[in-house]
Amino acid sequence: MRKRSALEDVEGIGPKRRQALLKYMGGLQELKKASREEIAKVPGISKALAEKIYDALQH
Repeated sequence: MRKRSALEDVEGIGPKRRQALLKYMGGLQELKKASREEIAKVPGISKALAEKIYDALQH
């Protein structure tokens, strides 16, 4: 059984946005190190969604 990604629990993040985030950032470890501002630069990710993603990855 595969481990669930922390991104899967974020409301508003589906497979396409998850893929875009990982591709833009270069992987999950890099995404976890990214700031809210860096996450918000990803095409299709709003500032509000970037906040949710950042918070989900910090726990």
